Amino acid sequence: MTRFAPAAQRVPVPYDIDIEQALLGAILVNNDVYDRVGDFLRPEHFHEPVHQRIYDAIGRTINAGRKAHPHTLANFFSVDPALTELGGSEYLAELTRFSPSVLSAVDFGKSVQDLFMRRGLIEAAEAIAKLASDPPVDMFAVAQIEEAEKIIYALSDKRTASEPKLEMAQTVVHRALASFDHAYQNPTLVGVTTGIAKVDDCLGPLLKSDLIIMAGHTSMGKTALAQQITWHAAHDRGRRYPACAIARAAPGRANRHAASWRGYSRRTSTRRRALAAER
Repeated sequence: MTRFAPAAQRVPVPYDIDIEQALLGAILVNNDVYDRVGDFLRPEHFHEPVHQRIYDAIGRTINAGRKAHPHTLANFFSVDPALTELGGSEYLAELTRFSPSVLSAVDFGKSVQDLFMRRGLIEAAEAIAKLASDPPVDMFAVAQIEEAEKIIYALSDKRTASEPKLEMAQTVVHRALASFDHAYQNPTLVGVTTGIAKVDDCLGPLLKSDLIIMAGHTSMGKTALAQQITWHAAHDRGRRYPACAIARAAPGRANRHAASWRGYSRRTSTRRRALAAER
């Protein structure tokens, strides 16, 4: 008598909860990470449903011009049973303990997307295997191959759907208007000010998407202005910003900056350095 082979066990689903937690923690600590992964990573790429909802809430908060932080996200999940089981807002705060560097976080985002695609590939393979082993009566092998190709193409569409794509102008404009309305109703400063009121009135706050070029003749104050803006941004945000001036050595920039802090004019600071040298 021929014995039937035991049914094959399901292939384990690939996922990594630690990577998902580390990525979410990195974004909550430094929202700039979202700008690096938001173009290719979608909520559905996360395996854990709670992480899907957390990432979605983070994206909506940041896109609205607000800071995504465990405290600002707590209201989103105050009635979320799954998150409550994990500890509620305490779980959001705990995620920040897993925070890696920005570069590592980008790699983690790509890993989350890759694991999502691998899960999709396993699901597609199982669907094709089921179709081949138990097809409809009127579906022969050629039709099964065509159906299998459709399943693979659908998986490929999920990959391209996560990449940047063209959008209707109407959709983009409506999104921008909604952002304007939110900013008007919630007047919170977005971006970095220059520290010079007239410049701020003309340009508004400096945003990451801005490229501002200052042009002028020699010795008109371009470097001094850029240096002043950089210093104010660093002082206002409590962060370090790089400053590079090819035409002027570091000591010269430092002397000019120190004179500005003390309230000396450039001519006064130059004269005092000259007198000190004579002594």
